[in-house]
Amino acid sequence: MNVGDTAAGMPLSGIRVIDMGRYVAAPLAGQILGDLGAEVIKVERTGTGDEVRSYGPPFVERQDGSIETSPDHYAVNRNKKSVAIDLKSDKGIGLMRLLAERSDVLLENFKAGHMQRIGLGAEELKRINPGLVYCAISGFGQSGPYSDRGGLDSIFQAMSGVMSLTGEADGPPMKTGTVISDIFCALYSAIGVLSALRHREVNGGGGQAIDMAVLETSIAALIGRSARYFSTGIVTRRFGNKVPGNEPGGVYPCSDGEFMLSAGTDGQFRTLMTLLGHPEMIEDPRFVTRHLRGVNHAELTAWLSDIFRQEPRDHWMKLLVASGLMCAPVNAIDDILEDPHVAHRGMVAEIDQPGVGTVRTVANPIHLSGTPITRYAPVRAVGADTRDVLGGLLGLRDEEIAALRDAGVVSWPGSDML
Repeated sequence: MNVGDTAAGMPLSGIRVIDMGRYVAAPLAGQILGDLGAEVIKVERTGTGDEVRSYGPPFVERQDGSIETSPDHYAVNRNKKSVAIDLKSDKGIGLMRLLAERSDVLLENFKAGHMQRIGLGAEELKRINPGLVYCAISGFGQSGPYSDRGGLDSIFQAMSGVMSLTGEADGPPMKTGTVISDIFCALYSAIGVLSALRHREVNGGGGQAIDMAVLETSIAALIGRSARYFSTGIVTRRFGNKVPGNEPGGVYPCSDGEFMLSAGTDGQFRTLMTLLGHPEMIEDPRFVTRHLRGVNHAELTAWLSDIFRQEPRDHWMKLLVASGLMCAPVNAIDDILEDPHVAHRGMVAEIDQPGVGTVRTVANPIHLSGTPITRYAPVRAVGADTRDVLGGLLGLRDEEIAALRDAGVVSWPGSDML
């Protein structure tokens, strides 16, 4: 699939997005919109581009052995064009205003106030393009006592309370194994952009500014934990892999790995005990009700662990699945990405990456019946589309583009050698 494809017929076909995002949150929001058919123009620094390109090791290597970019950059920047502009120059700011004038959405995740200081704030651009949906993503939002602070995913996992809920009960707080705060914010941001576009289309309300804070979307992700606090005043603490009130439930060891089991209802407990050949445990006074199994969970867990350790994981998985009990292997990344069900669902897509070869990527998980997502254009080199965008979209002449290049305002691959 070529980067120039229009994605005709896709839900967001005809929508142009200027993606000024760096790192994860804003770029991932832009990628989601691009997967859905929007034309996404990623604006990067001249020369080095988005900081996450150099986030490594590891790095993706080209076929000639040179370094291409970070795998983390691949993860959130497909289906985009790349334009390299120096935002420290007045002419670069002028180019950005021209791009904003001709676009539907602008995404950015600079520190609060930065875009206003360089003349690209929401109010300034609204005067140029009243229909522009301007989505500003920052750590703490555009206002408030902390708005001038910076931060990364781990900072927001800590501050939001997510870390306080993660880890073993008698261990330290832990961050999750993926950048979950950035991901939450990207998803909420994409929803906000789609809502604003719908409002513009149906209600004739024009564009609007969207103020997204990574801290706030992380707090929103607490869901039931915050609701319990509001209702009872009780602060939920860490409990590892267990789900209180759902015993037996948690991770159990086998002879060659671990699996997760959830069999907390009375019916599920009866099924499990019968399957294991111990029907007498159903009437054991320590475990006869759900409440008692919770009270005596340590004894129940130890007893079950001794049984499950006797056989390999596949043995137990086959029996448990056949009995209708909820269970799952504790997979490593390679396990799940090679899983036959995941393959059937099309969750791994292939991209023909120039200079690198075939690159696998996790596909977009949205399954649309009428407009399926099948377009996975390769990640572009820094500024690879600079000339096409400046000439084709902004209407600049070749000599004007060359003059901007010579002044260091824009760049593209090899432009420094011309």
